[in-house]
Amino acid sequence: MVHAWGCPTVPQPNVPPPQEVVYASTPEQVVAPLRAAIAAALCAPETTDRATLRAAADALDDTLASARDAMPLGRLRVLLQDASAPDEPAFRDVLQALARTERAYHFNEIVAERPTLLLVHGSDRGPFDTFAPYLEAFAQTHNVVFVLYDSFRPTAQKAAWLADRIREWRAGADASGALHVVAWSDGTTVLRKAVLDDEEGVFRGARIVNLAPPLAGSHRARWVDDGPMRLIAFPALLYLVRNSYLIDMAEDYNPYGALMAEMYDRRASEAMVQHLGSGSELNVVVERDPHAPQAPLVGFLEPGFEAYAARYDASLGTNHVRLPAWSENPHQDVTRDPEAIRAAVRHLSGDPAPVDVRPAATRPQHGRS
Repeated sequence: MVHAWGCPTVPQPNVPPPQEVVYASTPEQVVAPLRAAIAAALCAPETTDRATLRAAADALDDTLASARDAMPLGRLRVLLQDASAPDEPAFRDVLQALARTERAYHFNEIVAERPTLLLVHGSDRGPFDTFAPYLEAFAQTHNVVFVLYDSFRPTAQKAAWLADRIREWRAGADASGALHVVAWSDGTTVLRKAVLDDEEGVFRGARIVNLAPPLAGSHRARWVDDGPMRLIAFPALLYLVRNSYLIDMAEDYNPYGALMAEMYDRRASEAMVQHLGSGSELNVVVERDPHAPQAPLVGFLEPGFEAYAARYDASLGTNHVRLPAWSENPHQDVTRDPEAIRAAVRHLSGDPAPVDVRPAATRPQHGRS
């Protein structure tokens, strides 16, 4: 915990400019500059709000110790910005270090002739936790790159940030090979928005695998609709008011909201094909995904459901794999599903053969739930 950190006796690690290639194969390497900045701020004599910094240090340590490596960038940002003295130099330094952890990292050494695999994590789960099997499966065949971002910002901001990071990464690395992308959950939405807004061809020719994509929005976010669902979900609304960073996500993912209608209508699906090419995108969906459309028990509560379901079907397309649920948390655990990994390998290799999905009863029960 924080008492074991001690005051730094050497300068904190230099943070490379955005274009420079940075390697990281462990969560500890990713957060080393942030960790050093927090330690320096704690030891600075002018720091007044040490309690907030200790809470940030504890959150960072707890995250790494749990092996989840969620890299809680959004939670740390909110914590630090809500400090009693956020404008102190020490806090500014920590916030700058936090912002600089949001970048593209190389997992392994660059091999010029290999394709690049870009891993885009989801909400509040970091790349090592989410993609451990993919790091292992593709390390010998791809230049593996992952991006780390604050998932609590609005979708449009995250998408613009993602496009900028990929542009910077391509300028600073040997990125002449093919671009492959595997994204999970919120990362699939961020990626789709970035592709739809791509006017420079950053993603042109890329092959994409979407794991458990919340296509056309999230069923869980439908309470944001200006209708009776607000009253039914009032306790959830009170919770979200205390956590304003979740409001942006809930509004963005409202399946009856403007953003989801814009991103997942038929024209948007056709635009994805124009940007990427036919057959370049594979959706891997799982049964019992709580974010997928679920017909309402009482139709008048959700009068837009049919249009929502139609957008889901249009964006799902014909190039998809539907897997049976094999854990209590199918949306979370799809990233460790061996059949999903097989589907990704086949799609990224250009193999159009269908995936042989074993019955749920025979599938290994591993992964974090």
